[in-house]
Amino acid sequence: MSEEVMITVSLSDAQKQEEQEFWEWCGFTKIQYLDTSGEVCGIHWAHPLAPGGGSGSLPVKDLNSLFRYAVPKLSHPNILLYDDKFVGGWYCKLTIPESPWEVGAFGTDPALALYKAIQEVRKSC
Repeated sequence: MSEEVMITVSLSDAQKQEEQEFWEWCGFTKIQYLDTSGEVCGIHWAHPLAPGGGSGSLPVKDLNSLFRYAVPKLSHPNILLYDDKFVGGWYCKLTIPESPWEVGAFGTDPALALYKAIQEVRKSC
């Protein structure tokens, strides 16, 4: 008899804050809804490119979301993503023409590698 095991990865408060700042840099705006007592009763994340204008949560960190919201914030980036069999993960080389930025980042999947590379560029701005 096999048991189904569910693994959840819990982000630290610092990681949650870093991801929130990343998506805010991408143009997401946090809207808090208050009840009659002034307590926050709901949160909505708005973005002009998001389906329906946004949702109650930030996007999933996948290639679709990164290319829709984050990559356009960069100035004409050159992105090279490949599966590095030697290292055992994905590598992203991100360069921005006419700037000194050329960063590389590894991740367990292509989205994580791209996210890390964009974070490096974002933090150096």
